[in-house]
Amino acid sequence: MNCPHCQQVLPANYPAAYCPYCGDDFPKDFPIEQTAFRPSESIRRRKSEYGLAFWLLIICLGFCGLELLRSEIEIAEVREQIRAAGDVLWLLDATRDCALRSEPAEAVEYLYKLQGPMPGSPPVHNADSNIMELERKRAVKDVIRYLRAKTGKDLGDNPDSWIRKYGPEYLRHLQTNIFGTGTNY
Repeated sequence: MNCPHCQQVLPANYPAAYCPYCGDDFPKDFPIEQTAFRPSESIRRRKSEYGLAFWLLIICLGFCGLELLRSEIEIAEVREQIRAAGDVLWLLDATRDCALRSEPAEAVEYLYKLQGPMPGSPPVHNADSNIMELERKRAVKDVIRYLRAKTGKDLGDNPDSWIRKYGPEYLRHLQTNIFGTGTNY
């Protein structure tokens, strides 16, 4: 028996559905062994559907990978904000503790540092900014409470009046020039 395409003699009892010499598929009516596999039209169609499904899966995996990368970056940013907030909270506590162990003039210098950010500095807006602001206000109130107990005078809850009364000359000058008439508490 010969190949209908290249006319080469096929081996005896050749079971395949294609020519081993030219590689072309035999026609459907070509007599081959019963064990031969002939790809049907539905199998060819299924192959193309599998190819389409494969590429759709690759595209979906690409999108999932990009989304995972974006979320990892976002998580890293939040972790950095939390780490920075922890540093600020530690600094607030250390400043408050130093103020509570010092004389009124030195405590007022710490109070000046605790009263708030300098005017014109960029505001911090992140998940921890409210906690940091609450801790800062708590530290200011603790130092003012300490100053009341230490001096025996009550100048109110505004750090401005305490700084102007008990602070060194340079702090009184800075308080007037930088914060104006006083900070709002």
